[in-house]
Amino acid sequence: MHCRSRKLMGDFTHTGEQHPHGFFWALHDVVTPENFTIALIAGIIGYGVFELLRKRLQ
Repeated sequence: MHCRSRKLMGDFTHTGEQHPHGFFWALHDVVTPENFTIALIAGIIGYGVFELLRKRLQ
């Protein structure tokens, strides 16, 4: 995890060598199938917890 955060931080500093690529390059670099899968699973779990709490509080 350390290498990934170091990579992301280095890409968006003024001294990072990837800085000139721009916003869409950065977006493409961050939005990966792995990140989408994690977000999808987190969303499903969050929806389930929210619905469970909503039904219990009615």
